[in-house]
Amino acid sequence: MLIAPITFLVLTAAGSASAQSSVPSQLAGWWIAVDNVAFPPLWRDGTIVPMEELLIIESDGRFENRMMGFYGIDPGYCAKENLCSDAPLVATGRLALSGSAPATGKEQILASGSKLLFSDISTAANRIDSPRGDPTIRARSVSATSAWMVEGRVDVDDGTLFLRQAAGEEPRVFVKIEPEKLRRLRAGIMVSELSALQHWRCYLASATGGDVRLMPLRNDKPMLPAVRDYIAAAHYYLTALTYAGRPTVDDPDTNQRRLAWVALEDLMAGSSAKLPQPRTVQERREVKAVARYLTVVVKGEQPEAAKAMMAREFPGVPLRQDLTEPEILALTTYLRGGADRNRLFCTG
Repeated sequence: MLIAPITFLVLTAAGSASAQSSVPSQLAGWWIAVDNVAFPPLWRDGTIVPMEELLIIESDGRFENRMMGFYGIDPGYCAKENLCSDAPLVATGRLALSGSAPATGKEQILASGSKLLFSDISTAANRIDSPRGDPTIRARSVSATSAWMVEGRVDVDDGTLFLRQAAGEEPRVFVKIEPEKLRRLRAGIMVSELSALQHWRCYLASATGGDVRLMPLRNDKPMLPAVRDYIAAAHYYLTALTYAGRPTVDDPDTNQRRLAWVALEDLMAGSSAKLPQPRTVQERREVKAVARYLTVVVKGEQPEAAKAMMAREFPGVPLRQDLTEPEILALTTYLRGGADRNRLFCTG
């Protein structure tokens, strides 16, 4: 679902008599940029922190353009600095596809001559990164250009879009990805405490079977079971760490109670199905116990000894056991030093 409550104008297909009023159903979904054209150069020169561009498309042509960060969001920082999302909004609007080839099976090939048209653009007022970097991010974002020459395919499971403003130039490249898979992959780099600047793209390729030099994300290859277990556990662990520090409305500290009402957008973190966000101090203690338990297990404590430790540190608090044994094993395997960690994160 789109997050921003924006009212849109009716799309007019200016400049293209063949423009469609809707997009193919296969185009709807989450698309992540994997090219080295727009933003990786800005990571390397320090203009912005490492952030990946997202294009989130609805079946009726509405879209959100966002930048996925590798950081947690804090209510105090949000209230002071207006950075309140882990994937800040850049712009919203509508898009249409013109000149696409007929669908064949589950895929639709976008042949040379197709165009992706952006209209009704509304630029978000929120902060994205820094006062220095924000104007550059907006100028380089995919929604800053109204018409793109587009090639590729929009498979249900493994779509790829190549976008060019002019023939012959190096394209922007977006790959379709399931939101939960992206959340888990992102969590995998964050809980590793490794630099996203140095390791994210190589880790992405290592985890999914891609080629970091060409296409660092592959969705058409099955992930290794241990890696799949790891990113699931990493997302749960990151959610516990995130929620353990959140203020609640019944906090004994007045300032913390005030911050509990600050509106944060956890688009990339959080998993209500397994670990709901705590609403009370008592619920927060339960989440803290989970975060602490996983932390000591990762650091080398045996699970039974870690459970006994939690019983002493959090008396009367039941310890949630939502992760499976293979998931906990994968978490400890890839977060402790060793050959498996070095291979996954391209270290050593």
